[in-house]
Amino acid sequence: MYTLKIENVPSDLYEQLNQSAAEHGRSLNDEAIVWLKHALHLKRVDPEKFIARIESLNKEVSLPSLTDDFLKQAKELGRQ
Repeated sequence: MYTLKIENVPSDLYEQLNQSAAEHGRSLNDEAIVWLKHALHLKRVDPEKFIARIESLNKEVSLPSLTDDFLKQAKELGRQ
């Protein structure tokens, strides 16, 4: 195991981390490790693949497009 010292942590960030640790029943150190692991495992989304996936799901579900006209009609129906 290695030791990591983090200096000059903004007070609001420290408080958020401390509150998160308390909510999860972890020490401040353990909570910081959990968040570091989470941040390092995030992957950048390829926008083209993401849009292709959304279009594919949209075809499977076949919902109406959310156009201005569709939204106006929905509002009018909701007001009746």
